[in-house]
Amino acid sequence: MDTVAPEKEIIEVIKEQGGDSFKYCYQCGRCDVVCPWNRVRDFSMRKIIRQATFGLTEIEQEEMWRCTTCKTCVDNCPRGVDQITAGVALRKLGAEYDVYPG
Repeated sequence: MDTVAPEKEIIEVIKEQGGDSFKYCYQCGRCDVVCPWNRVRDFSMRKIIRQATFGLTEIEQEEMWRCTTCKTCVDNCPRGVDQITAGVALRKLGAEYDVYPG
């Protein structure tokens, strides 16, 4: 699949929206364990944002729209990493390119 948004733009959006806080994540996975979506379907916003900070996330993927933004992951993160803000920023970037879940 060809990406709509340039990789550099995706990385910049993530960093502007707190993506740098992911350097504090030590991959304990607590966010994935408490995520309501992950109970129903294999889902990891941590993985999506982590990949995005390395330019490996395509904003076209439907998975990034699954997050309910309930902030349960943020509330349970021992390092205070805010995945929600970065995830919403990715969605906004997708919307700018007319990319929505299908």
